[in-house]
Amino acid sequence: EVHARLTAAEREAGQPVGRLKLFAMIESAQAVLNAYAIATATPRLQGLILGHVDLLRDLGLTPGPAGQGTVHHARCHLVLAARAAGVDAVDAIYLNIRDHDALRAEAVQAAGMGFVGKQVIHPGQIPIVHAAFTPSAERVRRAERILEIWKKAQAEGKGVVALDGELLEPPVVAMETLVLERARQARQHEEGE
Repeated sequence: EVHARLTAAEREAGQPVGRLKLFAMIESAQAVLNAYAIATATPRLQGLILGHVDLLRDLGLTPGPAGQGTVHHARCHLVLAARAAGVDAVDAIYLNIRDHDALRAEAVQAAGMGFVGKQVIHPGQIPIVHAAFTPSAERVRRAERILEIWKKAQAEGKGVVALDGELLEPPVVAMETLVLERARQARQHEEGE
């Protein structure tokens, strides 16, 4: 219904159909269980966002961090549903605006789970979240090294190669390429501010 209404509004305004994009807030147990269906409901959908405070209320639980208990399971499910649908997954807010260490830990955990970002509720949280989702200089150097070794191996006709005992193959190379892309996007963001 939202897609149909937006399409009509775009046509009426003389705008290209599909220009307006959406993110869906996942805030209930039912929404978590239907996350994939929600993620594939319209091509306008860019991603799913976990609304963990409302989810906690729906579950009859006390507000708290997103990295524990049933909400942690919901986070995992949301990432899987979003990625299966080819859209982004954005992690929940962190309620305590003064506890930067715990925010940092939860944001690092979210990045490690496959989220592409995390909601913030205070400007002081922005640099902490950006840092958690931006590959470190050391990580970028490793990705560059892996891609360099891979390209050399490919030029030599090798299908796989090892670096420090770690097997490098196409899925690993794809992940390292993603690391460099995230670093590039972070640089662009910093230069744009």
